Parts: sequence; C-alpha cells; structure tokens
Amino acid sequence: LFFFNINFSNITHDSWEYVQLGKSIALNFKYEIDGVPQMNRGPGYPLFLALFFIFSEKLYFVIIAQIILDSLCVLFVVSIWEKVHNSIISKTNVLIFASCIYLCHYNQLIMTETLYSFLIIFGIWILTKDLNKNSKFEDINLKNYILSSAILGFLVLIRQPIIFSIFLFGLIIFIFIIKSKINFYNEFIKLITSLLVIILILGVWSIRNYLNFKDEILYNPNATIIGYKTNIKNYNHFYYDEFKEFVHSYEEPFIMIRPYQQPIFAKYVYKNENQEVQVAFEKLEEEVMNKKQRFVSQETLDLFRSIAKKRYDEKPLLHITAPISRMLKLIFSPRIGSLTQSETSVNSLNSSKLLFYILLIYNFLFILFFALGLIRNCSKLKHKLNIIIFCYVLSFLGSHLVFYSFYSPFVQSRYFIPLLPLLFIYIPNLSIKLLPKLIK
Repeated sequence: LFFFNINFSNITHDSWEYVQLGKSIALNFKYEIDGVPQMNRGPGYPLFLALFFIFSEKLYFVIIAQIILDSLCVLFVVSIWEKVHNSIISKTNVLIFASCIYLCHYNQLIMTETLYSFLIIFGIWILTKDLNKNSKFEDINLKNYILSSAILGFLVLIRQPIIFSIFLFGLIIFIFIIKSKINFYNEFIKLITSLLVIILILGVWSIRNYLNFKDEILYNPNATIIGYKTNIKNYNHFYYDEFKEFVHSYEEPFIMIRPYQQPIFAKYVYKNENQEVQVAFEKLEEEVMNKKQRFVSQETLDLFRSIAKKRYDEKPLLHITAPISRMLKLIFSPRIGSLTQSETSVNSLNSSKLLFYILLIYNFLFILFFALGLIRNCSKLKHKLNIIIFCYVLSFLGSHLVFYSFYSPFVQSRYFIPLLPLLFIYIPNLSIKLLPKLIK
C-alpha cells in the first residue's frame, strides 16, 4: 500500500548518508562520503544497500527487498510460535502482523528499521530451528550457535545498542549452563565459540576505525572503537555527561527542534523554561555554532550540570519518574513523525490531534495484548524451548528499554519499531481463548 506513495525527493539526512556509504562500498570498496572516511554510521545497513548498488542504484529494488524481508519476518514469527504451541491459531499472527502500519511504512524508507527487525527475528529462528518444544539448551547445535551469533554480531554493525541485548542473552545462557545438569565443557565451548564469532565481526570494523580515527577515539568523548556516538558537530553536546544529566532531569514529553534549513542546532524545548535554562542554551548554541571551537567548554557543561542538580534537589522523585516517562514515550508514543510530514520538528505532533489519539490507542492495544499474551505464556515455561524464546525476547526488549530510558540522551519513539516483531510472538496467546469463543 505504501509502495506506490514513495517520494524520493523527501529523503532524510540519515537515508542520504546510508545511500552515499552504500555507493562508496559498491563502487570503490571504501567507506567514505565525498572522499572522507566515516565511522558515524555502522556499516551493516550500507553493506546491505551495496549489494543492490553493485547492479543498480535505483532504490526501488532495495524497497522491494525490504518488503520481502518483512514478509519473511511474519513467517519466522509464526514458525517460532508453532514450535511451542502447535496451534492453527498462529495463523492469526499473519493478520495481526500485517496490520502493523509502522513496519509496513518503514519498508519503503531507506532506513535501518526493516533489516534490523528482520535480523532480530531471524537470529532466534536460526538458533531454535532444529528444536521442538521439549528441547533443552544443550540441544542447540554448534552450527546454529555460530550462525545466530554471526547475525547478532552483524546487528551491532547496524545499531550499537544491540550489544547490551546480546550480552544479557549470553549471560542468561551461561547461568542456565551452570545450573543445568549438562555437559558443562561442551556447552561452554559453544558459548565461547559464539562470542569469538561476534568479536571477529566487530574486530574487523574496530581495527579499521582505530587505524583511521585513532586520535578521535582517544580524545573525542563522542567517539568509540565501534563508531561515533555522533560526528555531527551540531549534535555533539547531546553526548556529554553533563548535558545528559540535564536532559535526564526532565520528564517527557518534550519537543526536539531540528530545523530543516542550515545551520542545524538541535535543542530541547520544555514547558516553563526558566531564565537560567535559556541563558545556558544561548551559551551552548554560541559555542556549538562557532566553527573555530571544536568542543563545548567545561564552563557551559558545568552550567547544565548545576541546573540538573538543582532540579534533582527540588524533586528527588525525578530520579524515578523521568526515566519511567522516557520509557513510556518509547513504548506508547505514536510514531507519528514517520507517518506524516512536519515542517518544524521531527517529533512535533501538530499534524493531526485526531490521528495522534488514534495511534496512541492503537499502540496501547498492541502493548496490552502483548503483556496479556506474555503473562498467559508463563504457564507454558515448563517447555524448555519456550524458556529460550522467552529469555531472548525479554533480553532484547529489556535492554533496549533500559538503554533508552537511563542512558541515551534522547528518545525517539521510532527506536521501538524494530522490536515490534518480538511482541507478535506472544500476541496470539490471547487469541487461543478469544478466537474459538468468537467463532462459536
């Protein structure tokens, strides 16, 4: 449905960078934009684009491939469900999944969401494809461990925060290995082999970054061995600890102003801003827009930290309510910015109040059905395979929610979109009881 409404003249800055990097790989086997080496974007999605750009630079072929990947994702979710439940009810998952307008919409955008969500589901499908509902952790063979680890390693090259999900899932498997009465040595070897596969994939990218950006990695607080947090000067301030403390001292929702025209200075607009906040932002903007000044001064950063400290002193509960509000925004906030055009801000909700509330209810129902399905599924945790899937889903959902609620300097509701297929694994649990009653 969205395929026939594609408008490439409206391509975003993110998409433009992915396209340029994909062309650089395909044509020159380099990772550059305008001849300048890059590490701001992970190479996962540009590598995917490069596979198509070798033959044609037309984006329609990429979009068709993304539609196919999303369709396969539906089948993998159904397959995972049927391994545990062996129920024809799982076919309802196809209808539920197909009704997710966000996933359908992102199929026709040159963004990471479709590939990312597909690989998350493909990773658990590969890991469990040779198992049945009575299988145990030790029944996972080494080949599937390696393939699944390669997929998860590649996911880090698409989005860095996934590394926390992988670590958490690996830790859970290790705990099960220790507690279970199984051959510890064999299972430990499988786990170590999987870890080495991930390290190998990330190692190639990290070595390349160190050779090209050694000084940046050592001295720039926004650079890491696996990539920049951001290398866009006008966004650097988001990743300083002092500024993050300031941002985290506010509850959602807020509006992030990011004008389309140059120069771009991204800032937050809060209700009831006081004079101290306005002065701090004026100093920050002056320094960020100064081409001769590379980093924000410590004096300005300390000003933001002092504002945050005052807010926490006045309202100690902000330590709890602020991250919870960010988590709620991530889960429930309509991904309206991706479905409508806005001339003022990527997160502004001024396009349609009616559409906003419709999508808010839509999101709430999805989360409600997932939560109820997950609770009902707990009665089937006696099946070992179900435990594996359960741990995988909670590892990815939990780590993403914690990362964006407590660490990330800002939250966009679209960050939750690639995790939606994980919800669909459990939504049909509710239909097992409801659907037969409706049919009768």
